[in-house]
Amino acid sequence: MRAADDVSGTNRVMLIVGIVVLVTFIAVMIIMNTANSKRYIVPSGVKKVTVEFAVKDRGTVKLELRNDLMPKSVNDFVTNIKDGYYVGKKFIRADAFIVSAGFPNDQAGFDVDASVALENNPDLKFDRYMIGMSKNQKLDQSSTKIFFITKAKQPDLDGKYAVFGKILDIPSENVIDSIKKDDVITSASIISYDGTPYSAS
Repeated sequence: MRAADDVSGTNRVMLIVGIVVLVTFIAVMIIMNTANSKRYIVPSGVKKVTVEFAVKDRGTVKLELRNDLMPKSVNDFVTNIKDGYYVGKKFIRADAFIVSAGFPNDQAGFDVDASVALENNPDLKFDRYMIGMSKNQKLDQSSTKIFFITKAKQPDLDGKYAVFGKILDIPSENVIDSIKKDDVITSASIISYDGTPYSAS
């Protein structure tokens, strides 16, 4: 009887472990699906989204985002703006080629817990003053938070990183050129959808 009891006990333990693993898997999938659905907040019929962010002691940068061509990247960026994620974030990189911000805890690296399949569109190239999302090199996946803006044409990035918009005017370009490492984003907001002023209601 003792041998049979041992087998029965082992089976019960394995069953419990299996249930725990299954419940954990289901919970993780629910969380991931909820997080993914959160990205899609811009109406699908909207082609262009105008946003802006301010950098302390530098000025305001206006951008035009192409929701019609790069909906995942645009929705990630706009969601982050609505959530207030970028406010207080530092530019971790600022050199002759790009400026980059949105790093978790303002530490160089990659937000490994927030990545999506790399999105690309042949109609968008990394010319001067284009905005793109960083990438996890090992997984070849795009960040949902870390962005960069090119200060010079970067054809070697075409097709390798998600480019989803551009700087809108010369004053904004001047601000980008003036940004230094550790400069801080003080505000970020949505201005319009296809030229119509944005309303949060």
